[in-house]
Amino acid sequence: MVKQTTNNYTIVRPVFIYGAAIKQVRKTFVQWVTDGLLRNKTLQVVNDQIRTPTYVEDICVAIETIIKENQFGTFNLSGSQIITPFEMALKTATLLNIDTRLIIPVNENNFNEIVKRAKRSVVNIDKAKMLLNYNPLSFDEGIKKCFPV
Repeated sequence: MVKQTTNNYTIVRPVFIYGAAIKQVRKTFVQWVTDGLLRNKTLQVVNDQIRTPTYVEDICVAIETIIKENQFGTFNLSGSQIITPFEMALKTATLLNIDTRLIIPVNENNFNEIVKRAKRSVVNIDKAKMLLNYNPLSFDEGIKKCFPV
């Protein structure tokens, strides 16, 4: 609808955002994993879906560039690393020295979700890389910024 009314628009499409905890804001997947593991809970995490997790500060930098450089159009923003939620949980636990045996790999059929999640949640970020000089952190780098050790 926006595209039909003007050429001066910007749409930002971030994917699977994670970052440091903020009170009164819904927990990200990484925060859910960390909270559960620190409470010694066993977590069932899907290993048959892939994501490109995006560190929140990368999105902020991209939006700042869009504003400063007066960029228009649609920009997909995601991390450049393709990874399963199970792998994300393992990497998070390993960084925080938490027992990874509490993380159980399962497939999406183990969950009774009303709306099925996409098996492959990956977007093309070439336009953002080219026009915004977008260079997202790897998941490992981003997770270290979330939990400085």
